[in-house]
Amino acid sequence: MHKSLKKRLLPRKGPRVRSMAFGLISQVTDFLFLSGVRPLTIPAIRSLGITTVINCTMDLPDLPIGAEVEYVRVRVDDSPIFDLSVYFDPVADRIQDVYLRGGKVLVHCMAGASRSPALVIAYLMKYHRMRLRDAFRYVKQRRPVVHPNYGFFKQLIDYENQLFGSTSVEMVPVPSLGPGYGLVPDIYLEECKGLLWLHSLKAMGH
Repeated sequence: MHKSLKKRLLPRKGPRVRSMAFGLISQVTDFLFLSGVRPLTIPAIRSLGITTVINCTMDLPDLPIGAEVEYVRVRVDDSPIFDLSVYFDPVADRIQDVYLRGGKVLVHCMAGASRSPALVIAYLMKYHRMRLRDAFRYVKQRRPVVHPNYGFFKQLIDYENQLFGSTSVEMVPVPSLGPGYGLVPDIYLEECKGLLWLHSLKAMGH
């Protein structure tokens, strides 16, 4: 991680973070925020000092907040086959530009779980020199609902390889869930084990 940017990151928080829900704006660094649409209000944006909002939805309208806040539209479909990677560099560069100008950025999609977190993770990899595994864990600690779809995660793995020449996360099969389940990021395996546990309970009639 670049030393000049390390101080911009926030320390890991405690139990309050684990209780966060979709309805909150999550602070990723001292100038970068992440959310879904539910908590987006003009007073909330103004109270945080947001100067740029990056809207990662297909058609959700921007808030009529006026010229004081710059809106950037990035039309992303939350589908595993959507090519999100074409936006990794442009969005990361825009976030960094706002930071260098002393501003604050809010990146949002509908739920703040897949599209916008994937773009924030790409930013952390490019400008904070964080490996994908570390960047994902860092963002998830600050917004526990973060869960980029498997297609976006595969694109993040490819982007990490492009940036660093190696990868810290792999796409792996989950044989116990059957061949139709496909590949998942290895960082999601614990989650898949939880699904297996639920399936086993249902099979036993619980």
